[in-house]
Amino acid sequence: MTARVDDDGGAWDAEIVGDVAPLIPDGEYLVRYDGHDTALAFKTGKVFLRFAIIDMGPYLDTKLFRPYRVRALVGRPGRGGKFTLARGSDLFKDLARLLDVTRRPDRISLHDLKGKVWRVRTRTVTHDYRQRELPEAARYSVIDTILCAETG
Repeated sequence: MTARVDDDGGAWDAEIVGDVAPLIPDGEYLVRYDGHDTALAFKTGKVFLRFAIIDMGPYLDTKLFRPYRVRALVGRPGRGGKFTLARGSDLFKDLARLLDVTRRPDRISLHDLKGKVWRVRTRTVTHDYRQRELPEAARYSVIDTILCAETG
């Protein structure tokens, strides 16, 4: 998606490229899991769980993500990439809680998140990685907590 920044004369000086991050009111929503991406961010492996809101209303099908740090990426970063987790990581703890992992905790699959409706809590990102306040136009929503499965 491309947005244009206009000056006083109506002509644009800069083109903003990339996806427009959604900004929705903080609260609880029902979502479906759409998959995950792996990426390197600031020399650290990250996993981004992708969700879409399924609550009827103005935010239906809004795409949100839940970021997690991981110990290492396996192979190239990208859609559906592989990674390793530390047993004390936030993603491991969330998956163990949400999927009731009791056997083979050394092999967890994100595939088990599919086919269920999840209740999540969102928050608005208001500061960047250096703790500088973001201007209103640069703020966006992320999933803060995956609370529980509503179905399945």
